[in-house]
Amino acid sequence: MKIIEGLKELRLLEKKIQQNQGRITAYASAVSTEKLPYEDEDRQSAKVQSLIQSTMDMVERYLRLKAALDRTNLQVVVTIEGQTRTIHEWIWLRRKLGMEVVQTYNALNDSAGSARLREAPTIEGERPQVLRFYTEEDKLAAIDKWQDIIHGIDPRMEVVNATTDIIGYDEEGEDDADAS
Repeated sequence: MKIIEGLKELRLLEKKIQQNQGRITAYASAVSTEKLPYEDEDRQSAKVQSLIQSTMDMVERYLRLKAALDRTNLQVVVTIEGQTRTIHEWIWLRRKLGMEVVQTYNALNDSAGSARLREAPTIEGERPQVLRFYTEEDKLAAIDKWQDIIHGIDPRMEVVNATTDIIGYDEEGEDDADAS
């Protein structure tokens, strides 16, 4: 199974679990004078138990699949913009850390020095000046580089997700002999 198929199956399992929850609520109780959807109390009770068991089976399948996807994300390496990282690392760079790096470079500015300059005394007739401990050119180059990386993650991951097999996942629930 490819990563993209696994991700879609996780979403489908979540939806089916929620559907079962609604059905369990609908069938878990009734008024004694109502006609039961499953004819009698024993069948009604059996249906509720069947829905619970079905949900538990889907939860187990979800957990096995999610663990295999996590294992795959931790083991498969991908190169984007000359950087080689695991899928897991690329996911976190895309979700949060990439923008944190960009914001770090954006923090390179002279605002704090400029604010202090207004109150800085003149020494021996020389006006104080703001000193920068970075170059604007290097800052902008780093921001451009990281924005290219961030924007390159989604297209690359689409290809990787469509072409990479999930490591150690057997759809029948048995341990995959190839998994390590």
